[in-house]
Amino acid sequence: MKVFFKDNKYFAVYLVGSLVSVFSLLRAGYLVFGLLILLFVILLFTYLYHLSQR
Repeated sequence: MKVFFKDNKYFAVYLVGSLVSVFSLLRAGYLVFGLLILLFVILLFTYLYHLSQR
């Protein structure tokens, strides 16, 4: 996994930005939207990691 983030530096920035938006949505009371974004980010990274291992 280290190689994945080392080769793709923008993904780490995207992950941090997504987490900030999730926390702000959760704080504002939008639990469903926050969880949907979190689920989307997790699925995106697992899919991209799967593609990088091929």
